[in-house]
Amino acid sequence: MFVAAAQAGDEEAVAPALDPLYTRWLACGAALDVPVRPHTNNLERRHETAPDRVGHVASNRASVRLRYELGPYLYSLAHRASRDGEAVFSPPVYHYQQDPAVRRISRQRMIGRDLMLGLAPDVYLPAGRWYDYRDGNRSTAGSRGCGACR
Repeated sequence: MFVAAAQAGDEEAVAPALDPLYTRWLACGAALDVPVRPHTNNLERRHETAPDRVGHVASNRASVRLRYELGPYLYSLAHRASRDGEAVFSPPVYHYQQDPAVRRISRQRMIGRDLMLGLAPDVYLPAGRWYDYRDGNRSTAGSRGCGACR
């Protein structure tokens, strides 16, 4: 399985210069942080930090919904990690050591052994059957592009 991080589109929030960065940060955090905490250190209250007010709101909402959708899978992985020591979030080379191309990948993570997360829109898919998580369309292994799941 593969899920691409949300990308900001037309930003419409209080601090426009930070909107794309916040949206990407929230997408990555929703996928990889345990627990999800969609706020920042804002002790002086100079900037709004709520995901419904900063960044691309539709992308932020999609990232949080995806996290809730993956909740049972993540809890199962956490149980296996505590029981067997399996990695919950690992680099692709952990599961695809025979593919030399994955050794150079730094912006993708595996969530368990079945879900690959792309932290950038350009994603490499190792050998295997890959399907887009969002629409179920098949993608070609070895290709670069957004979205697919195994």
